[in-house]
Amino acid sequence: MFDAAGRVIGITAQIRSSDAQSGFEGVGFAVPIDSARRSLAEILRTGSVRYAYLGVTAEDLTPSIAAAYGYRAERGALVDGVRDGSPAAKAGFVAGTKHTVFRGQSITVGGDAIVAIDGDPVASAADLGRIVSERLYPGQSARLTVVRGSRRRVVRLTLADRPQG
Repeated sequence: MFDAAGRVIGITAQIRSSDAQSGFEGVGFAVPIDSARRSLAEILRTGSVRYAYLGVTAEDLTPSIAAAYGYRAERGALVDGVRDGSPAAKAGFVAGTKHTVFRGQSITVGGDAIVAIDGDPVASAADLGRIVSERLYPGQSARLTVVRGSRRRVVRLTLADRPQG
């Protein structure tokens, strides 16, 4: 994929198309070029690619959700699941326990909200995934700023290898 100036911005990974009679061209998915560069460099250096693993599932913390449910941060990644045995579980992360519908959106609240990693802001669940997969490596230590209720704290943990599958 190229931008208007002819710079490579991504590599097409999948294209889903409908049948020829529907007139629908399809939807394309791409790997951002920074991710592709990182993977290529690691393949050239080691022969394989390893990705960091935190062990949480998350959803977006927005200003309106924060106000409605008493989070002391306006943006971040709400932890709605913590995988047993993961780095996040070992560090004591707390998943949300209250499943609710807020403005038509199903959310899970009551758990931790991750708002920064090593000082870099986490404004959404997508930010969390991007930072972990693009900037961090298995075995690396990271400082995650977490909001739990009215407290903000920094949790240090060591990332693992992302499980296969």
